Amino acid sequence: FHEEELVARVRIHMKIKLLQDELREKNGRLEELTRIDPLTQIPNRRYFMECFEREFSRAKRYGFPLSYVMCDLDHFKKLNDVHGHQAGDTALIKVASILKETLRDHDTCGRYGGEEFSMVLPETDGEGAVIVADRCRREIEESRFEANGETLGVTMSLGVATFYPDKESGVDDLAGLIKLADEALYVAKDGGRNRVVLDKDS
Repeated sequence: FHEEELVARVRIHMKIKLLQDELREKNGRLEELTRIDPLTQIPNRRYFMECFEREFSRAKRYGFPLSYVMCDLDHFKKLNDVHGHQAGDTALIKVASILKETLRDHDTCGRYGGEEFSMVLPETDGEGAVIVADRCRREIEESRFEANGETLGVTMSLGVATFYPDKESGVDDLAGLIKLADEALYVAKDGGRNRVVLDKDS
């Protein structure tokens, strides 16, 4: 073999390897962008629902309870109107950070849309879910954030619903579980906000 040809071939292969590594890294970043909400840096609705579906299937297969929590910031429109959308964005970022820090490692939270968040709590019954949800609620109520030179705070209302695989009557699909949690959230809002309500069938 010729030494110059060998060196040239090695260089070509090294360049190809470098380009492949760069492409792999960019693809990884692109995949992350499609899964993460750009403002709050937690799973977006699409990716959250993928996780939710997986956990629901697992609960059905292994017979574990699965709880779903729908969360909504109280008086968020008023916060935006009075203090500006930057304050609203800061509040969303703060709340997402609290949820991530407060939830257990095997729980998942996501931004459902606007000022709404969702949580899926695997292997957790209704009573346990209320404890987790209320812990999040208290942390949010006690937290403060700075916006436009002011110290502000927010509160959150939460509705909880639980799927029990061995329960003959009750919800048996994802849409039904979401509907029950949404109804419980409405009760929390109607009852004065800044509270956790467990669906009556959970």
